[in-house]
Amino acid sequence: MPVGQWVFLGFGGNTTGNIQSGFRYTLSSTAGQTIVFANRVWTDAYDITSNAVVWVGGDNLGYLSCGCELQYARVYADYFPNSEDEYINLANMNTGNLRMIM
Repeated sequence: MPVGQWVFLGFGGNTTGNIQSGFRYTLSSTAGQTIVFANRVWTDAYDITSNAVVWVGGDNLGYLSCGCELQYARVYADYFPNSEDEYINLANMNTGNLRMIM
């Protein structure tokens, strides 16, 4: 990850259409931005159940943390962003002020 830059990462999966998407949005300055977006066929798609466990920013299985600051983490169920514009809207949302240092 770049140091001293704001980075938004987004990942989505649509098990009905077997599509996976990924998005990276980097702001290096007020005038510079980098956007990378791609969709691909997801042949090993599976549905998440209501008792699924999601580890955000690390886990307790002995793995080292990233040594980075996770400012926002959001999980959406039943929503699949499949365009750059939809991911940019997610990146620009401000939903609270919970802070976690990893």
